[in-house]
Amino acid sequence: MADNYVVPIAKAIRELDNYKYPLEKYMGFGWDGLRAYGYNGYWDNGVFKNLNKSLDSDYYKNQVEVLTNTEFNNDCED
Repeated sequence: MADNYVVPIAKAIRELDNYKYPLEKYMGFGWDGLRAYGYNGYWDNGVFKNLNKSLDSDYYKNQVEVLTNTEFNNDCED
């Protein structure tokens, strides 16, 4: 699922952000779309990666870092 859904979304957002961060920082954006279907995490090399959006999760911290520092569309008035 990650190869077909999450990674392409993460790559697209990373490209829009001019490759400012490693791909891992953008992976949460792709996983966001799966949370509505009951996915709350995934296994990565035997380690469970939690996708919960609590303030102390790496997932949340990475998204905040990207969104806070992006220059994409900062001049949008809408």
